Formats: sequence, C-alpha cells, structure tokens
Amino acid sequence: MIFTMVLSVAYADEFVVRSFTVAQTDVSALRYQRHDANDKVCAIIKVRTDLRGLAFDAGKNLVGDIQIKSGEYWLYVSPGESRITIYKDGFITKHYLLPLAVESSKVYVLEVTNKQMAAAATGSLILVTEPPGAVVKIRELSGLEFTTPDTLQNYPAFPYSVTITKYRHATLDTILTVHPTETITHHITLIPTWGDVLIDVEPEDAEVFIDNEYVATGNQNFRGDSRGIDVGQHTISIRRENYYVQEQDVTVIPGQITSLQFTLQPMLGVLKVETPPGAALYIDGKMAGRVPYTDTLLTGDYQLTLSAEGFLEKTMAIRITENNTTYVNEALQQSRLVKITSQPSQAEIYLDGDFVGTTPATILLGYGDNTLQLRKAKYHDLQENVQVGKDTDVAHFNLEADVLAVLFTSSPGGAQLYVDDKSQGFTSTQVDLPYGKYRVKIKKQGYFTRRRNLTVVAPGQKVHFHLQNTSHYRAGAIYGMGAWGGEFTWARSSVGVGVGLFVPSVQKFTPEVQHKNVSVLDYSDLTLGTPVGRESNADSADFFLSFKVHLFLQKIPHLSFVFGTAVGKVYRTDVYLAHKTYQNIYFGEDIPKGDYFSVAHRGKWKFTPIAGLSLRLLRFFYINGEVWFNTTEGTQLYTGGGICFPVK
Repeated sequence: MIFTMVLSVAYADEFVVRSFTVAQTDVSALRYQRHDANDKVCAIIKVRTDLRGLAFDAGKNLVGDIQIKSGEYWLYVSPGESRITIYKDGFITKHYLLPLAVESSKVYVLEVTNKQMAAAATGSLILVTEPPGAVVKIRELSGLEFTTPDTLQNYPAFPYSVTITKYRHATLDTILTVHPTETITHHITLIPTWGDVLIDVEPEDAEVFIDNEYVATGNQNFRGDSRGIDVGQHTISIRRENYYVQEQDVTVIPGQITSLQFTLQPMLGVLKVETPPGAALYIDGKMAGRVPYTDTLLTGDYQLTLSAEGFLEKTMAIRITENNTTYVNEALQQSRLVKITSQPSQAEIYLDGDFVGTTPATILLGYGDNTLQLRKAKYHDLQENVQVGKDTDVAHFNLEADVLAVLFTSSPGGAQLYVDDKSQGFTSTQVDLPYGKYRVKIKKQGYFTRRRNLTVVAPGQKVHFHLQNTSHYRAGAIYGMGAWGGEFTWARSSVGVGVGLFVPSVQKFTPEVQHKNVSVLDYSDLTLGTPVGRESNADSADFFLSFKVHLFLQKIPHLSFVFGTAVGKVYRTDVYLAHKTYQNIYFGEDIPKGDYFSVAHRGKWKFTPIAGLSLRLLRFFYINGEVWFNTTEGTQLYTGGGICFPVK
C-alpha cells in the first residue's frame, strides 16, 4: 500500500503558479456583485490556465458557484482571503498562499499551469490594436479571451493561433509567437467594414435613399462605425415630390471619405390667371400678385384665393401639371356688409358651412341667396337663406331653445301647477320646457301657496314642493284699556272663527275718599245730577264675550282680516258730590252736604264692533291689532298675540 502511494505521487503532475496580480481596471466584481455571509462585497479571483477540469477551494470557503468563462475560472472570495486550494485528477493538490491582501470589490488574476509547461522557456506578449477594444481569443490556451490592449506574461514560447474581432471591422485570424525570455509588442490595425459618405442635397428637404431604402432627409454625414456605410457597391437615390429623381452608384472603400452632391431638377408647369382684372391673388395663403398673373410653378396641388374690394373672396383648388399651362378665369360675386343678430345673442354663424363669427357680427355676404346657419348650445340649430340686395343691412334670427322634460311633484299631490302664470295641470306631472328661467307656483285648497324661481338646465330635472297645511288652532291673549283677555281660534283654509273673554280692569274713584254706596229709592229728594267719577266695587262689573271671524288672503295666507263683535253686560257705579244734606226716609244714614256717595246702576247689554288684522309668524306664532268701537271708554285699540298649533 505504501509503495503504491509513493509510486502515484512520484508519477503525479504538479501545479505551477506563474503570477498573482491585481487587475486595476477590471470592474467585474462591482458589475456582477456577490455578498458574503457578513454582507460584504466579494472580490473575484480570475484563474487563467491552459488546464481543464480544475476544482477549487478557499480558506474561508468560496462564495457561491464557480463561474467558468472562456479560458478563465471566476472564484468569488471574501475580503481578507489568504489561501486558494487547487485540485485535479492526476495532480498533487496545490495550497497556494496569496501574496497580496484580498480587498472587497477588487479583481485579481491568478495564472496557473503544470510543471511541464512551466519548465519550458517562457516569454511575454503585448497586444495593441487600432482601434482599441478588440476581443482576442487564443485557441491553444483553451479559448483564452481578453480585450485589447493587454499583456500575456510568462507564457511558454510557442506560436499561438489568435482570432481578433471588433464591431464593424474585418475579423483577423493570425499566428502570434511568444519568444523565449522576450517581451514583444504587436501593433495590429483592424480594417473597417464601412466607409464615410457625405451627401449634400438641394432642396434641403429632399429624401435620401440607399439601395432603395429610405434612411434620412436633407444633408447627411454617414461617418464612423455607428453611421458609416458598408463597403462595396451602393446606389444613392435623392427624391422629392414634384422633382426629378437623381441616382448615383458609389463604391464605398474602407478608410476613405466619399463626398456626393445632388441638385434636383423641378417638374414645372405654368399658371395663368386672366380674370377678374385687378383682383389680389393668393397662392396657398400667400400674396402672389394681382390679376392678370402668369408664373411658372412646381407641379402639384395649390389653393388659389381671389379677393377684391366690394366682392366676395373666392377660393379654389387647382393642379399644375408638368409642361402644361393651367388657366384660371373666374368672376367674383358683388357683396355687401350685413349685420347678423340673434335672440339670444352669442350664436355661432356659419356661411356655407364655414364659421365666420358670433352674433352680433357684421359679415360680408354676396348679392343673392346666402345660406346661413346659427348654432348655440341648448338651442336648435337654425338654417335659413338670406337674400342680400343693395338695401340689406341687417338679418335677425330667433333661436328656439331645446325642450327638456321637467317632473313636478308635491306632497300632498293633486296641487294646481302654474309655470309663468300658465296652468300646467296637477301634480305629479311632467312638463316640457325650453332651457331658461321660470316662475313656478303651486296651489291647493287648505294649503299655503308655494312659489319658486326655476332654472331649467338639464334633461330629467325634478322639482318637488312640500305644502304646508293652513288649518291650525290659536290660543293667545289680548290687551286693551289696561286689562287682559284671552281668546281661542280655529282656522281652516281661508276662514277662521274664534271666541274670547275680556274683563276690564277695576276702576277707582279719584280722589280716593270715603263714601257710601246708596240707593236712590232710600232718599225722597235725592237728585243725582252729573257724576264726578266712576269706580268698581262689589256691586259693579264689566265683562265682554268676543266673537271673531278671520278672512285669510289667498296670495298672503299668513295675513288675515279680523271682523267680529264683543257682547257684554255693563254695570256702572257712579260717584256724586252731595250739594245739600239728604235724609234717609227709612232708618239708614243721611248724606251730609259735601260728602261723596256712589250709586250702582243696573247692568245693560252692550255690543262692541271689532275690526283688525292678524299676522301669522313662522307657522307657530301670531300677532293681532284690533280696533274696538263703542266701548264704555269709546273707540279703543287692542293688541294681542299667541301660539299657533298647525294641523297636519
């Protein structure tokens, strides 16, 4: 067993490390990042070798899979890595201690071969291309690939098969030899597969075609590897509408500049305008001159406009054809300025389909028939023929508004509907109304009349009225002649009735002196004469029962006229002054001269007419103002108020 192991070691090949360097300009570790277990950006060790089937390990373990590239192995390692282990069947395992400290996000190059190749004589090769950036592949080094400029250091002296490629340059296959102990620099110029072509065109908006394929418009510089034209034979065509096509065959040679100039020849025709003489001529909106007019124009389509004072402008389309004369002989229509008005205003005016202004506007119309159309949002389009003569100054149009369906409802229903004081039936009902503003009124017996201003702006509008019942009860107080009374009223629709009780205030005789109340029958010669005052006592009282009728106004249902009467029995106690001594014929007291005495008269029924006004406030309150006629104190003003109780 020991012999076998010694024998296998004796015949095993060995790894040889040629170099370990930093690739200063290589940013692969940043571009293709990996992070280690500490979330640090890994470094990449690119192992370049002519050996195949290698396996690797590291002191801190490799991060992720090994990437196998053309001639390279990419090993992702943690910053601070110090050892790389290399394995291969038939080789002695190599534990290589890295001579440089490995830093995060940097790239290192490790060149490895076997003992036999390392023993051979070696040399170095520097490869530079013009232009730089070419891709180089070496077949003998397992397809080793790098980008110029670059250096191969300490490679076995050997002739190598090299392939050099670059975008839009000819691929170069060649043999480069590494000489023992020498460093040789190879400068290689790559041949481009394109050439520079400069093209000047007249007119400047002519189109450029290469081999019948459109590429650009106007002057062009086809230069460099991005725009240069492929080497070889090409046909350059310059084209523009109404010009003759020019073509030129050109041979594009690499490294040479080819300059081409093209001046296109126009296709021409003649325009001749003979009438109306003196009219201004516009071609495609630009003033060209006055009639008669003759000029040579490019072939194609044009718009001509003839204009003369006192005549309508006339616009027409013409076509100029190659080597032909196009004649124009037109008569202009005499015109007149006419003011166009409408109700409502701000309507758009169209003449023969063309917009010419907004009403009110003064426009030029030709003598004879003119077709005008007026348009305005929310109104029907109107089209009419306007006959213009020498006396036509104004044309007026009345627009008809669009009709919209408006639904009127009320609670309760069945109310009479008026729109602008015209009856429209009973709610609920749908009325067709044009756009605009309206006065709407709703009436129903026993309910307050409702009014509203309505603006019709959109189809499907809905208008709802909530009607308030006029029926209600009233309870309140009334004040007059220094005393209070109470009343109760019931109102329905346009009529109300009420009752009340009024008790006048207690009267006192002034001056207040002691006097007795006597009966005239107790004194034989008692003459009363004129009383000196009046008072109230236990034997005298005034009271009134009032009966009133309220007549409510239809247009102002909160206001009512009050008519009625107050009925009461009046008791009077008059005070007199004794001008002599009166003797009682019975056993009562005499009345000394100079004393005051009072006599109670029997009560009499009295009727007092009433007239006044009552105003309901906020549905729940009311105030009264009344005049009572023929009271014991004459005509008196009574005021009052109270609470309303609406009936639902």
